Amino acid sequence: RGSELVKQILSFSRQSEQKRLPVKFQLILKEVIKLCRSTIPANIDIVQDIQPDFGYVMADATQLHQVVMNLLANAYQALEHNSGRISIELKKMALDAVGASILSIPQGAYAMLVVSDTGVGIPPEHMDKIFDPYFTTKESGKGTGLGLATLYGIVKDHQGEIRVHSVPGTGTTFKIYLPLMEEAPLTQAAGKPPAYPKGNERILLVDDDASVARVETQLLARLGYRVTRKTSSLEALDTFKADPEGFDVVITDMAMPKKTGAQLAREILEIRQEMPVILCTGYSDRIDADTAKKIGVKGFLLKPVTYSGLAQAVRKLLDQG
Repeated sequence: RGSELVKQILSFSRQSEQKRLPVKFQLILKEVIKLCRSTIPANIDIVQDIQPDFGYVMADATQLHQVVMNLLANAYQALEHNSGRISIELKKMALDAVGASILSIPQGAYAMLVVSDTGVGIPPEHMDKIFDPYFTTKESGKGTGLGLATLYGIVKDHQGEIRVHSVPGTGTTFKIYLPLMEEAPLTQAAGKPPAYPKGNERILLVDDDASVARVETQLLARLGYRVTRKTSSLEALDTFKADPEGFDVVITDMAMPKKTGAQLAREILEIRQEMPVILCTGYSDRIDADTAKKIGVKGFLLKPVTYSGLAQAVRKLLDQG
């Protein structure tokens, strides 16, 4: 199952090749840091060292956005119950023959992104598994184990490399190398992350993982939506029952205790039959798009949910009326 999923992830990455443009990685990185800073508690320091100008990466800006979001989310989760520091460095790195041989990538100029945390670290016995699909150290229902597998697929498909160093009890460092373009682009560069569809509708967001709920709320709020966030499906149902006309769309995680996302969706649809519902689910959850539609769910997102995927799914569902 795992090897087949790796192929799917790589295939998904390749589908975006036609969207690749010369990208200023610095601008995307700064945008993601700004977004994450507003959701990460103040007792966690974020230290930046970003080289201001060193050329372009030929890349899909949305996928680079996803790579950085995944790395910062992992760093935050390693620190979630403690204070600490996340360090982010981006600079130009010239790899000679020896360095290129060690990393198994061609010799040349690269953008090197380094994300470090002072968190719990990764046990040595897990180090060779962290990029495997479905592997996760999180408790059941808290993660699909697909975030780093997806990240790995994106980096590899951009002819890059990713390396990890971790010391249990001290912290973890991820290093990503992406090849820089040899010449300045003649066409207009993708200097900023792509514009996403916006709105001002009312959204009920449900996810029992508080950190995921915070990030998704912030993403939607930046797009203009008014979000009510709940980390309990039972509490979310009570909120909806109190005012069924008070929301324009419901977004719910699938794997939640006491009442799953599918069960929550069914009960919401019994109250308001035409209520637009988006179900977010991992590959390992026992439900697919066809099953979701049979219970009346109109939107379906596979985890890990991306900024672009979330924005487009919400707008598409709302525009369908």
